Amino acid sequence: MIRPIDQVNAMLSFLRFDCLRRCILFACPWFIAAACEVNCAAAGDFAVVRGRVLSNAGEFLPAARIRIWLSSEKEGGLDIHSKPTAETTTDEEGRYNVAAPLDSAKPHRAFVQVTKPGFRSIDYLSTWNLPSLQPGQTLGVSCVLRSALYVAGRVVDEQGAPVAAAEITARLENKPWLIEATVSDQDGRFELLELPLRPPSDGAGREASIRCFHPGLLLTNLTGIYQMPADERSNLRVVMPAGRIVSGRLTNEAGQPVAPAMVEAVYADPELRQAVMGDAQGCFKLTGLMNGPVKLRAHAMDFSHKGDLKLLLDRDQSDVMFRLPAVKLKTQPATYELLGLIVADNSPELVEFYDLPDQQGVVVLGRSERQSPFSSKVQIGDCLEFAGSWSRRTHGLRVLIAQMLGEVDRQRPKPGEKYPCPIFYRTRRLDRWVGEDFDYLTLDQESIEKLRRMLTELRGG
Repeated sequence: MIRPIDQVNAMLSFLRFDCLRRCILFACPWFIAAACEVNCAAAGDFAVVRGRVLSNAGEFLPAARIRIWLSSEKEGGLDIHSKPTAETTTDEEGRYNVAAPLDSAKPHRAFVQVTKPGFRSIDYLSTWNLPSLQPGQTLGVSCVLRSALYVAGRVVDEQGAPVAAAEITARLENKPWLIEATVSDQDGRFELLELPLRPPSDGAGREASIRCFHPGLLLTNLTGIYQMPADERSNLRVVMPAGRIVSGRLTNEAGQPVAPAMVEAVYADPELRQAVMGDAQGCFKLTGLMNGPVKLRAHAMDFSHKGDLKLLLDRDQSDVMFRLPAVKLKTQPATYELLGLIVADNSPELVEFYDLPDQQGVVVLGRSERQSPFSSKVQIGDCLEFAGSWSRRTHGLRVLIAQMLGEVDRQRPKPGEKYPCPIFYRTRRLDRWVGEDFDYLTLDQESIEKLRRMLTELRGG
């Protein structure tokens, strides 16, 4: 028999990608209470997580994988790409019980992930649909997993060597959104758990496709996933060719090397993009390029030089001389120091200068000599979008700082404590096309006071 708690979780699982689920979770606390039972029967510097996993047909699910990540609430964000704090599998009756160690007596944010081949995974996160954990507590998390199409395989190059960290994405054809994204492991293996068990019957998206992307290798597409036999679909062998190669040297107009610099091969389809960093002599080598027209785009990392070069590829090309003219902003924007970053409100000129997709956000122009809570992955030309969760993209620095302070104030800051604040931004990466990322800041009292003074000045106070 399925208990009411399991039916509640089944409903939440069904709504996991829908904004309605968030409304239910925040507006109806009894849903959360039903899904997550907490008591203090455990003792010591650990918490116990236990529960039961069933299928949507009401059957017990043995060998379901339970992974748990924990982090002190005031010490920063959860990194679900790191090793889990604790993990286990369910027994023959779908039950599990695992003790998760806590690193302090403070409340801990928790992320619980339940997966099993042939079923859609389900996630639980503190501040979303899980309470925070205290040392000595027992948290009950039971769930119902819905049946799904299981796809698994291995990514290799033309020599048969495994390709690690390949980005695997699954879509329904003629549908614009992703169904699932994952990366291959060190052996090139991957699993996809979120595709519908059967294709939609509305005429659109009747077939699924899988894309495999890795820097330096040709983008590879697999189609006809629903038409494959089950044993073939769960043992795919994806071969990623090297594609065309273009190599050469970046120089300024005087013939001197431009370094450090990023070189990109860009196409109409942004997922075909390839990028590399030139070396100290300005030499570069791009691989994984398509036959046909391609535009090379390069910029010095300080944006002192930039340029474009169009090529028509029907063979590999070497010794390409790529000259980058010097560039300079016609009008210097008003700049500000934001916790060790030199920033400016976005403008049409900055959009053109940094090749930005639109005029949103706050542009990073450089770094000051002061120590910054921003990590080194935030680069010149990146665009700070917004702070906190579920925020709208910001139109300027004043709005961004107000969002940052709102995120801190929501946590009721106390003297001497540090507070996490996620900052979302757009960036260009070597291993991916232009997209969004986030930096999880840890703000001390001095940084918070600096932000308050800046906001007062920007408001004209």
